[in-house]
Amino acid sequence: MGELAAPPSKSMTQRAYAAAYLASEHGTDCKIIDPSDCDDAKVALNITKTLSGSGSNLVQLDCGEAGLSLRMFTPIAALKGKEVILNARGSLQKRPVEMMEEPLRRLGAHCKTHEGFPPVVIKGPLRAGNIEIDGSVTSQFLTGLLMALPCVDGVSHIKVHNLKSKPYIEMTLQLLEHFGIEIEHNKDLNEFKIKGPQKYFAESYRIEGDWSAVTIDAPCDGLM
Repeated sequence: MGELAAPPSKSMTQRAYAAAYLASEHGTDCKIIDPSDCDDAKVALNITKTLSGSGSNLVQLDCGEAGLSLRMFTPIAALKGKEVILNARGSLQKRPVEMMEEPLRRLGAHCKTHEGFPPVVIKGPLRAGNIEIDGSVTSQFLTGLLMALPCVDGVSHIKVHNLKSKPYIEMTLQLLEHFGIEIEHNKDLNEFKIKGPQKYFAESYRIEGDWSAVTIDAPCDGLM
């Protein structure tokens, strides 16, 4: 009898591409092994290529319908001192992003949405600070902050209210640990202390299978 392999996690693939990009900014090339080839994962990969290759002072990022990439890459894009516009298509155009505006402004970045929805305009540079965020709608923005703030000089504190999807934050912290990033946090994952600057480093990262994504005759884009 043959063996059935779980499809690669598209959530972890997007996070891994972001971490590999941040490692490359620190001069380290990281190979992502067994990544998902779903549309959301391809979006994240293309975003990293655009951020790495663009020499323009205005960068346009196509987030497609990938909500994680839109919210995660907004703080990461704020690490640069250039204006970045994160565009959305399809259903993502109606996904709320207003929860990002005030915290990012408190961290020194200019952030503007279209009446609380995409597109998102962000311009850094991001700086360390103390912020409170609303985690009731999504944990994806928190993932972006946890990935971006270690690259900033200084100590940041994040307090999260009504955290949603705690397992996804655990996933983010596991990835960061692999890349050498240390973040202090409490057991409930609603308080974080982030020291910077830290450097991302990993020669490779293997994407684990996601058994929750296994469905019969389902297209890749439908996997979670």
